[in-house]
Amino acid sequence: MENEFNREEEDLFSEELSFSDKFTGVITAPAATFQSIAKFELKTSDWLLPIVIMLAAAALFTILKFTDAQVAEDMWNKQKSQTIEQLKKENKSAEQIKQFEDAMEQQKKMMSGPIGYVFIGVPIFIGGFIIFFISSGIYLLLAKLILKSPMNYKGIMIIYALPALISVGGMVISTIATLVMSQMINDTSLASFLQIDKGPLKSYLAVVDPLKLWAAYISGIGMAKLSNSENTNKYIAFSIGVLVAFYVILGTLSLAFPGLQNFGL
Repeated sequence: MENEFNREEEDLFSEELSFSDKFTGVITAPAATFQSIAKFELKTSDWLLPIVIMLAAAALFTILKFTDAQVAEDMWNKQKSQTIEQLKKENKSAEQIKQFEDAMEQQKKMMSGPIGYVFIGVPIFIGGFIIFFISSGIYLLLAKLILKSPMNYKGIMIIYALPALISVGGMVISTIATLVMSQMINDTSLASFLQIDKGPLKSYLAVVDPLKLWAAYISGIGMAKLSNSENTNKYIAFSIGVLVAFYVILGTLSLAFPGLQNFGL
């Protein structure tokens, strides 16, 4: 009986999985899915498509959030007040501040149309890819230094990108919450639901997010399988640990340098 089961399992993964099977498999059966991926040549599409889907979803759901008039007005007023406060700190004259306010009103009218969607979507795609490439490089460097992992850059991009389906789920939840509450909810973290948008507490509570932690857990499994390691728990602890350390460092920097809070930290 056991031999038959093992044989069926081998037959199941004797052929390379389709992209859709990989995309859903990292959620339903991450260990088996990444083990199958490790058996074949790593494909660029396995990291590129998930990232494109995730960034497209991020742009779409951000636009949907701004369809709530109250949310759009609150976010605009918040940005305006923060900028004016900064101008006052720079000792700008009342006339200069008035000119800036008039310019912002013109910008507000321009952004309310289709061109506003472009200004939302383009930065999300450009910034998203930049952050993805840098984050993948950092993860790879730390994995090689700490765990002596044999993974390459393409491998780390795949295990970092495939769990993107979880992020899309988080976007759905945060968008529904935003439209129901008429308050901007950026993600599913505790910081977002408590409306903490800057300061060290924002970073410390941003990691209290079940979906972020779940994605890091799955990435840890992927690291273990693509590193041909039997010690999966070590890689899971590493993946979650790096995520937590990132937010702790951001929070500590915000605490040590309060000026960073002007940039949302």
